[in-house]
Amino acid sequence: MLKRHLLMLLVALLSATFPALATVQEQGSPGMLKVKGDVLLNQSRYSEALEYYTAALEKAKAAEDMHTYNACIGNISNIYAIMGDPQRSLHYQKQGYEASRQASDSTMMRRFATNIVAQYCMMGDVDNAKVFFKQQMQLSSDDPVNDRYYNLYNQGMIAQAEANYGQANYYYQAALNYAIEHEMEPRYVLGQIHNLGTVALSQEQYDKAISYFVDEEKQAQQAGSINQVEQAYRGLAVAYRHLGDSVNAARYKAMAVAISDSIYDRGRFSNASGKLFEYENAENQKHINSLVTRNHTQLFIIVAFALLAALLAGLYWALRRKNRSLQEAQQLLVSKNEELLKTDRQNRQLLQHYASGNATTVQPQTDEREDIGLTQEAIDQLLERINSVMEQVDVISNSDFNLNQLAQMTGSNTKYVSWVINDVYGKNFKTFLNEYRIKEACRRLGDTQHYGNMTIQAIYEQLGYQSAASFISAFKKSVGMTPSRYQKLVREQHSAPQDGSE
Repeated sequence: MLKRHLLMLLVALLSATFPALATVQEQGSPGMLKVKGDVLLNQSRYSEALEYYTAALEKAKAAEDMHTYNACIGNISNIYAIMGDPQRSLHYQKQGYEASRQASDSTMMRRFATNIVAQYCMMGDVDNAKVFFKQQMQLSSDDPVNDRYYNLYNQGMIAQAEANYGQANYYYQAALNYAIEHEMEPRYVLGQIHNLGTVALSQEQYDKAISYFVDEEKQAQQAGSINQVEQAYRGLAVAYRHLGDSVNAARYKAMAVAISDSIYDRGRFSNASGKLFEYENAENQKHINSLVTRNHTQLFIIVAFALLAALLAGLYWALRRKNRSLQEAQQLLVSKNEELLKTDRQNRQLLQHYASGNATTVQPQTDEREDIGLTQEAIDQLLERINSVMEQVDVISNSDFNLNQLAQMTGSNTKYVSWVINDVYGKNFKTFLNEYRIKEACRRLGDTQHYGNMTIQAIYEQLGYQSAASFISAFKKSVGMTPSRYQKLVREQHSAPQDGSE
């Protein structure tokens, strides 16, 4: 949850590092298209913004306007960060950094380096964040006020990524004061207020966090920043949940989800992404064609055809390897699902085994087990109550659900409950709980009819996970692959022909 707060804050702030061009001379020029994209981005109309930036890329490349081209690349990376694709966001940031370096544009290089630092902090890669922060500090731009602000901001990001909350609080407060002192745009102020709120959450200062998020929401409403309003609501939901105020927590979470649903159009965004990919493929094809037609002599024509043949052969074998890898991954998915089903069957058999009292290792019901002091009948009854509670998805999906609550709901104590889980299933409570949650996550990731419009983050938050890292770690341990990979493969299986035809 904290990483999501920081990610959305990052997007709001980084959009300022690629400002609109001051003047444009004609309707439909690269600069005008970019300006339209900027307006749409500030209005949270991300799919439309991506369409305009793609059109601007094409015209800027044709006009050799690399400044506009790189600025569009930067904002495209921000859009992918908003839509929850950090890897592709980082891809475009690095692409823009390299293009700016080749163009000797130190201003754009610094802006991309600033973005890359923040993105690596979002991903928990502090070492690479520090590498690019060093590059950021060595580069200069045409906006020293903006530079100073981001120096403070990124130092806070690095400190927060290292869990040095006192230092992070210092830098965020300094950035906030600096933005106010220099009368910077509202998004700079709002970003630091939100950052201070997330630090307060990390320090378990929930009343203080609420104060920050309330202030953020009020100012965001005045500034018309819908993204920032959503993040304020999410922060308030987390803070109230930790304070035990489930009513306000649910209210603010619902308000945040309502805003999120209103600004994301996945279908249109997919189409816009497809147009961007088509443009990139066309540019790559132009580059290949230019190599083929560069020289007109027969010798070079023969060489060009040979290279083209080699390229096609390489693509053919690459596609075959990719298909093989996909088949292996699908087989792994099937086998993992079978293992999960097998585990469920074994669990049910164990319950029947204990309930029937026919196991050769089970002592008579009237005897006490020497290692715990419970009769076999008491153990069977407790095991039945444990599994009854664990089958209640709404109960185990509570992020605060723990061994003590399970013991209370079964009318026992933590010692007996922990012992029974370990004795019957050979695992501790945390592993036992994660397996139930991950089993439900797998079901939802594969159920496009009921959960197809939900993001992976929405699914794991509903199942009680508070961070992507803890969910991914538990999912990989249980299933053997990442949730996004699992979702992709299971949906491909569902859409594949069932009669064996290609």
